[in-house]
Amino acid sequence: AALVVDDAESWVCSASKDRQLFVFDTRRNQLLCQFPVDAPTTCMRYSQNEKRLLVGLANGTVVVWDTSVMPMTKVCSIPDRPDTSTSGPGIKLTGLDYNEFSNMLFTASSASLMLWAVKAGPSGGSVWGRKVGTILGVSGKPTCIAWAQSSRELLVGFGNGAVVIYDIDSGAPSYAWMAHQDSVVAMMWLDAPRRLLTASGDKTLKIWDFPSLRHGELVAQLDLDGAGSSDAPSFSMSSMLPGRSRTISGDERRASGSFSDPLGTGPSASASLTAAPAAAASSFRGYPSPSAP
Repeated sequence: AALVVDDAESWVCSASKDRQLFVFDTRRNQLLCQFPVDAPTTCMRYSQNEKRLLVGLANGTVVVWDTSVMPMTKVCSIPDRPDTSTSGPGIKLTGLDYNEFSNMLFTASSASLMLWAVKAGPSGGSVWGRKVGTILGVSGKPTCIAWAQSSRELLVGFGNGAVVIYDIDSGAPSYAWMAHQDSVVAMMWLDAPRRLLTASGDKTLKIWDFPSLRHGELVAQLDLDGAGSSDAPSFSMSSMLPGRSRTISGDERRASGSFSDPLGTGPSASASLTAAPAAAASSFRGYPSPSAP
């Protein structure tokens, strides 16, 4: 169901459909520990510096484990208990990311995107999470997320192959593009080179180069318009699109073309993403303003 690696210790942390967590030492070729969880695991992240394993579950909670000493110990659950006011697939976590420098946790479900501040007590023993923000009304079903610390943006992959960038300060989407022909199943953001890696059910792995926050070169162009709506606003997003993608299992492709309604929910969703180009450009930090046709 999920897999992460401790590079320093050469540990592999894995989760299975039988609601079990495993930590395996690849150097010694032995199982270090095994623990049950309350619900099936849907996503995982590992904090190398903090030695913390974050496990997202189908019941909407994130369980934090301390791996500094084996067997690992459970630190906390975020939130403290599953939300019993809602039920069904909407609470299932489909993606999570964690920034160890700001101690911010980001979770995605089909109902919303949430931001959590992970706090520790004075002695460092007790840890808890406090919800500090929610992005509601997300069109489509998120499948994975990644946090871009340098620009304070949340990158969200969707089941139809689209990637949408949300500005955390405004809570609004600033840009979207069709990254793949099938569901985006995993993504990783590299903050220093401003590079995004996306993997998809279309059997491709793509590497996207984002413009520098300082320079923002015009290296590709995408015209985003509203299908089926003559009055849907459209504008050139030449500087706001990641520069180009490199496809591992195929010919190199430029990230350019004409796409309509990347979230697949009709002209209204497309209009909401393309409206107010000046505002979208300002929220997409460091990128030159697009030119309206």
